[in-house]
Amino acid sequence: MERSVAPRAVVVTSTTASYPAIAPLLALLEEDDEQGAVNLVEAMHSPDNKAIAEGLVETQDFTNAAPIYTTTKTALTRWVRRVAPSSEWAGCGIIINAVGPGMIDTPMIASLTENPSVLAAVTSLLPCGLKNKIASPSQIAQLLHFLVSPSNSFMVGQMIYADGGTPKIRIKSSISGRVFPFEEPQMPLPYGVGGVSA
Repeated sequence: MERSVAPRAVVVTSTTASYPAIAPLLALLEEDDEQGAVNLVEAMHSPDNKAIAEGLVETQDFTNAAPIYTTTKTALTRWVRRVAPSSEWAGCGIIINAVGPGMIDTPMIASLTENPSVLAAVTSLLPCGLKNKIASPSQIAQLLHFLVSPSNSFMVGQMIYADGGTPKIRIKSSISGRVFPFEEPQMPLPYGVGGVSA
């Protein structure tokens, strides 16, 4: 980047960065306390539910990694928002942004896309109206290309969701109880200043 006349960086996170996070884990990640975060995750998965017993986290189902995954994506997104306007980044002329893809046609979600009924249920709620379709990697690549190009000269520290309207699915579903029974998303603000409803 030192040799570039228009240095740019982009971080790929996930649309799940807008999902509710595990607050204690998020705090450790934002403090760059890697060992503390590892210790907490291990406690969350201990057979005796040590994390809950010691009051480290609220009662929650941690039998799968989804809450941890979404929390790490939230932390990464907040990091971008925090450092983007800093002297080390924007102050040096380096623009950094983040992209949060939704369901992209990759091996990671093959188990969903290969099941026609699941795919139909998920895509039927997308506000963009693309029934039974999800994005291709090339669609995300085009967005990434713009963000790292000299054409992007004024977008700094932004989180751009490329998810077909997934947050709208979750808001709608929290009312109807269909497919995604998540709460209304909390959108991360710069500098780790909590969140507000979308």
